[in-house]
Amino acid sequence: MSEKSWVVRHEREIAAGLLILAAAVRLIALTRYPAGLNQDEASTGYEAWALLRYGMDRAGNSWPVLLTSWGSGQNILYSWLSMPFIALFGLNVFSLRLTAALCGVAACAVMWRLARRCGGEGAGLCALLLIAVNPWHIMASRWALESNIMPLFLLAGVLCTVRSRENVRWLMGAAVSFALALYAYGTAFFFLPLFLVIYVLMNLSLLRERWFWLAAGLFVLLALPIGLCQLINMTDLPAVTFLGVALPRLTAPRQAAVSVFGTGLSGLWDNIGSFGKLLVTQSDGLRYNALPAGGLYYFFGLPLAAAGLVRSFLERKARPDEGPVQLALIVALVCACLVTVNVNRVNMVWLPLIYFQGMGLHWLLSRVGRWSVLPLAAVLVCFGLFAAEYIREPVAFASIDGLNDAIACAEQTAGGDIYVTDRLPAPYIYVLFLRQIPPADYADTVEFFNPGSPFENAASFGRYRFTGEIGGDPDACYVLTRHEYARWEGLLTRVGEFGDYVVCR
Repeated sequence: MSEKSWVVRHEREIAAGLLILAAAVRLIALTRYPAGLNQDEASTGYEAWALLRYGMDRAGNSWPVLLTSWGSGQNILYSWLSMPFIALFGLNVFSLRLTAALCGVAACAVMWRLARRCGGEGAGLCALLLIAVNPWHIMASRWALESNIMPLFLLAGVLCTVRSRENVRWLMGAAVSFALALYAYGTAFFFLPLFLVIYVLMNLSLLRERWFWLAAGLFVLLALPIGLCQLINMTDLPAVTFLGVALPRLTAPRQAAVSVFGTGLSGLWDNIGSFGKLLVTQSDGLRYNALPAGGLYYFFGLPLAAAGLVRSFLERKARPDEGPVQLALIVALVCACLVTVNVNRVNMVWLPLIYFQGMGLHWLLSRVGRWSVLPLAAVLVCFGLFAAEYIREPVAFASIDGLNDAIACAEQTAGGDIYVTDRLPAPYIYVLFLRQIPPADYADTVEFFNPGSPFENAASFGRYRFTGEIGGDPDACYVLTRHEYARWEGLLTRVGEFGDYVVCR
């Protein structure tokens, strides 16, 4: 696609239309697709509500820089960003997922500005089109997995780095974006040191710039709390609370749980093979990460990315601004080989890859001339097939249909303990989320099945029990799934039915 006057004249209108499309497919029916609520979503949302209301997480830490969560930690940035929406709309699935959806739309805008800056108006629109309809990015923007927002902050940092080539003050924006990425997901600790060191070594003239040192100081200042928290959890240092901010000690460092360090050379080679397979097959076997109809980036994604990357290196002298993007992809690919592979853990790869897919599409359209409508139509057809599968066979997490009303009924009915079905993954987190239990009430009474485990699972807190036991306590009340109740119907008396759940005694 050549830089035709029509594209240049109408670039803003086309970009606005694509951003509206991106917003629509990320925001419409946000509570329905995906169905239910994932346990990580419930945990992130409850922690945001607890911090907003009580200034502490469920482990009793005041304003932590890293959530203790399941024991081995959960990232804090998503909870921070969700707090305004929870304050406005209450704690519910919509307010929780709204953060992911808006971050997804923001990533589309950042991708457009980055590709436009490096490749011109046509390249910017091609990259915006591909991220707007990208299957992985749409799905990641529609549920509240906290790690899924990290790529946005890495991409924003890369954009600021590119813009700093013209105005070095943009390094301040890069410092903020990169520092926030450290609070979004722990794999940023793999990516950023390598990216930043290599970039500075390739641009030593920056060391003479006052704004570089100001940006470096700002980055260190913002990154210091989470960096110290990571140090505490890599050593035998105790947890620390300073000026009301907690640096907690986890049951196990999360990076150790998701990396190949300690597995030896054979483990590294196996992981490289797994990552290569993921790139080609576009699936890690988890339906909430990729659907057969679209994969991660459609069947044409890798060829387009290869074309865009080759073109980028061949024209590197004419397009020097693209250097940071090239470096980001290379570093992301290297780091992905060090992280135990699934789609979410290697998510630092996908946005740079989509960028080069956009550059590849731009190159293809420039070659086919008047036939440009055919590749563009193919992109939209593939998007339509993916969207049809996503709607026809929706991804489903644990059903919470009726669960809140069922627990409320049990609270009013039971004279003793309330037993909640253990058919939910980590059922206690759904009780915390739906009933909005004060975090101190949980922290003071919780007992775990597996205390000290990287993924602690609560057996009880307060009057709630999650043991799967039936009978033996005449004052107890049970919240069961319909399937469970069918097994115990002769033993228990039904009190009420609420959606997918039955309250009985």
